[in-house]
Amino acid sequence: MNRLENNGTVGGSPSSEPYKPILTQAPTGVSEGRIITVSDESKPSLLNLSVDTHLKIIGCLRLRDIARLKQVSSYFREVIQEDNALAKAWYRRFPSPHQFLLNTIVTSKDDDQLRCWMERFINDKDSIDSLIERRSSPYLPALLYFTNTERKSQFRTFKLATKATISHDGSVNSASFSADARHIVTAGQDGRARIFGLEADGSWKPKVVIHQRYIAYSASFSADGRRAVIFGYDGTASVYGQEADGSWERKVIIVHEKSVYSATFSPVGGYLVTFSGDGTATISGLYDGIWIKKAIICNQSCFGPATFSGDGRYMVTIGGDQAAHIFGLEDDGSWQPKAIIHHDTSVRSASFSADGRLAVTVSGDRIVDVHGLEIDGSWQPKASIRHNRPVNLASFSPDSRHLVTADDLSAKISSQNDDGFWEEKGIITHGPILSLIISTDSRHVLTAGLDMARIYGLRDDGSWHEKVTIPHKCRVYSATFSTDGRHVATASADGTAQIYGLKDDGSWLKKVTISHKSRVYSANFSTDGRHVVTASDDGTAEICGQMLDGSWLAKATISHGGPVRSATFSADGDYVMTVADNDRSNNCGQTVKITELWVEDEPLREDICRLL
Repeated sequence: MNRLENNGTVGGSPSSEPYKPILTQAPTGVSEGRIITVSDESKPSLLNLSVDTHLKIIGCLRLRDIARLKQVSSYFREVIQEDNALAKAWYRRFPSPHQFLLNTIVTSKDDDQLRCWMERFINDKDSIDSLIERRSSPYLPALLYFTNTERKSQFRTFKLATKATISHDGSVNSASFSADARHIVTAGQDGRARIFGLEADGSWKPKVVIHQRYIAYSASFSADGRRAVIFGYDGTASVYGQEADGSWERKVIIVHEKSVYSATFSPVGGYLVTFSGDGTATISGLYDGIWIKKAIICNQSCFGPATFSGDGRYMVTIGGDQAAHIFGLEDDGSWQPKAIIHHDTSVRSASFSADGRLAVTVSGDRIVDVHGLEIDGSWQPKASIRHNRPVNLASFSPDSRHLVTADDLSAKISSQNDDGFWEEKGIITHGPILSLIISTDSRHVLTAGLDMARIYGLRDDGSWHEKVTIPHKCRVYSATFSTDGRHVATASADGTAQIYGLKDDGSWLKKVTISHKSRVYSANFSTDGRHVVTASDDGTAEICGQMLDGSWLAKATISHGGPVRSATFSADGDYVMTVADNDRSNNCGQTVKITELWVEDEPLREDICRLL
C-alpha cells in the first residue's frame, strides 16, 4: 500500500532535493474528443474574471457576506467601496414601497437641507459634500441612509431638543408626519387641526390652524405630502394644499349631510374618497389643480373606510348592506362598480393584496372570501376560508401568495398554489389574537395575544411552524416587524417592551427588554429599523438603538407631565413625535411634542459589518 510522506509525495522514500515541477508548459489532455488546456497561472481563477462579473457576483450576496468579503480582501475592499455595494445590498433588503419612501425623503430635500440632515450625525464635511455631489445617482437614497444609519449606530447617547409643542384642549385624535418628514398635521377633540412645517434653520413653525365647528376626527397627508385632508363631526372634509412659497391654502370643502367618518387619498392619481353617516361616499379627483366631484356612492347605511389598490385603479368599500363593493377607475376618469361581494352578516373589513389582483373580505359569518381580478376585468371567487368563530382579522403577505385570517382564538395561514388554488398551510392557536402582521419578505407571521406574541416561519415545503414565543405577563398592546423584517418589537401592559432579532440560522433571539414603570402602549421602529421608541403610561418615551456590535442600548428618554399615548419617528429618523396627556391628575387635554435627535460627541470607531 502506498503511504503518504510528510513531503507530500506518495510511495517510496522522500527525495532530499526540493520538489521541481516537470512540466514547462501548460498541460493538455483529451476528453471525449475535446482538447483541454489547464492554466498554470498562480492567481485564483475568481480574480481572472472581469470587474463587471465581480460586481454581478457581489450583487447576489447577502449584506453580511459582502461586509465579510470586504474585510478579508484588499482587492474586493476597493471594488465594494467603489461600487457602494454595501449600501446597495442594505437598500435591497427593504420592500419596494419602502424604497420609494426613502427616495421621496431624499429627493424632496435641496442641497442645504441634505447637508443639515447629515450634519446631525456626520462630523466630516468632506464626506457630506462628496455624498451630496452624487445626488444625481439613482443610489443616492441608499448611500445617504446607509451612511446615516452607520453613524447613528456608533453613538451611545442622543442629545434631545424640543422643537415644537402643540397643545389641544381635548384628546388628540390623530397626529402624523408627512412622507417627506417635513410637515406634521394634528386633529383634536377641540375641533382644531394644525399643520406645522420644518424651516431651513431646523425649527418647526405653524403653517395653518383649521377650525372645525365640532370634533376634528382625523387628519392625514397624501402620499406625496403636498396635500392634507381634515374631516370631522361637522359633516365636512377640507383639503389643503402646499403653495410654492411653503404656505398651506384650502383648496376645496367636501360637504356631507352628516359626520364624515373617514377620508382616504389614493396612493397615486390624485383621488380622495370621503365617507359619511348620511350613507354616501364621495369620490373627488384633482385636475389641473382643481378638485372635481367624480362619483357619489349611495347606500342605506353607513360606510366604513375605503381601501385603494396599490396602483390606485380599484377601490373597495364596506357598508351596512352586508356586502363589499369594488369600484374601478375608467379611462375617462370615472369610477364604475365592478363587483359586489355578499355576506350573511355585516362586513367588518375589506382590503387588496399588494399586487392589486386579489381582494379579501371579512364578516361576522365565520367566512373569509377571496376574489381575484380576471383578464376581462371582472372579479371572481377564488377561495372561502372557514373558521369556527367570527373572523376579526385578515391580511395578505407582501408577495400576495399568503393570507392570514384570525378569529377570537386562532389564526389560519393559507397559501396560493401555482395552479391558483388556495390551501390551508398552518394554524396558530394561543388564545385571543388581538393583532397579526406579516414580515416584508413574506416568510414570517407575528401574532399578539393577551399575554404573549408568537412568530411563525415558512418552511421550504410551504408549511408553517412556530419559531418562538415572546412571553409577557399582561396584554400585548402592539407587536411589529422592522421594515427589513429582521427584528420584532412588542409592547405590553406589564411595563415592558421586548426586541427580538433574526439569526443567520433562522432562529429568533431576544436582544433586549425595555422596562418602564407602567404599561407600554407601543414600540415603533425607525425607518432604517435600527432604533425603537416606546410610549408608556409612566410619562416617558424611551429611545433604544442597535450598536455596531449588534447589542441594543438605551440612548435617550423623552419626558412628559402625563402618560405618553403614542410615539413615532419621522421618516428620516431625525425627529420623534410624542402625544401625551397634559397632566396626570386632570386629563383635560393632550400635547404633541416634536423632539429632535442629534449628537455632540465623536462616534465610536467600530466596523460597520458587525452591525449587519
